[in-house]
Amino acid sequence: MELQDKKNQIKKLRKKAELSRNAHFMIANRLKLYSNCLHSFVLIGSTVTAILTFANYDAFLPIFKNLNDKVTAVDYPKLGILLPYIRAYSNKTAAI
Repeated sequence: MELQDKKNQIKKLRKKAELSRNAHFMIANRLKLYSNCLHSFVLIGSTVTAILTFANYDAFLPIFKNLNDKVTAVDYPKLGILLPYIRAYSNKTAAI
């Protein structure tokens, strides 16, 4: 009887270990998917930011009809102090 109890206990432990492995595998796959989605989001966002930062705004005129290069204090009230520097840089008439 004792041998049969040990066999049953081993079977229960094997089932428990298998369930634990399956749960870990499912969690690991979900986290890997989240990681890949976050990486893709950051990569696309960085690419768009770089394009908008370094491309000439004339390239976007067919898409955005009202796009202009004038920056006003109304558009960016917190940048009011920096506007002369921004204008100088955008006009390339003075270096910052």
